[in-house]
Amino acid sequence: MDINALFAACRERNIKIYLENDRLKLSSPTEPSEEIMAAVAAHKVALKFMLKNPAWKEAPHWRERFNERAGIAEFDGGHSRANAEQLALEDCITEWLARHPVISPPDTCVHCKRSDRKGDILPYGVKSEGRAWLHQKCWPDWRSARDIEALKALALHGIAPAQAILEKLEQANAA
Repeated sequence: MDINALFAACRERNIKIYLENDRLKLSSPTEPSEEIMAAVAAHKVALKFMLKNPAWKEAPHWRERFNERAGIAEFDGGHSRANAEQLALEDCITEWLARHPVISPPDTCVHCKRSDRKGDILPYGVKSEGRAWLHQKCWPDWRSARDIEALKALALHGIAPAQAILEKLEQANAA
C-alpha cells in the first residue's frame, strides 16, 4: 500500500496518525488491520517527516492543482494523458519553486559558496525580499538540485509522476 492509499484507508476508518515523543502513534475506534499496520511500518520515515513538517498538509492542494492542470491540458488542450501529466508536473514544479524561494547574500554564490568580488555572481529570482546569487557556471547544477527538491516535495504530496521521475533518477544513479 503506498502512502496515499494509507491516508485514504485511515480517513475511511477514522484512524488518526500522530507523533508522541518522536514515536508514531495511531488512534482508532477499532483495531487497525494488518495491512494498515504494515503500511505504517513501511512508510515510518516518511510519516514522521510529514508529521514534523506542517507543509505536508498542503498535499490536497498540490494534487488538486496537478489534476486540474492535467485535465485542462488533456481535455481543453487536446494533449495525450501522458503529455498532459508532464505539463501539469512542470507547472507544479514551477509553482513549488516560486513558493519556496532561495535567498542568499549578493557577494557569495549560493551553490559553490565561493565569494566573488569581480561581479561574476548574478541574481536569480524576482522576489522583492531577495534573490539567490550564483555564478553563471553554477546555475545549471543548482537549478537541477532545486528541481529535484521540488520533485521530492511533490512526490511526498502524492503526485505520482514526480515519484516516477525520482525512481528513474535513482535507478540511473545506481547503474
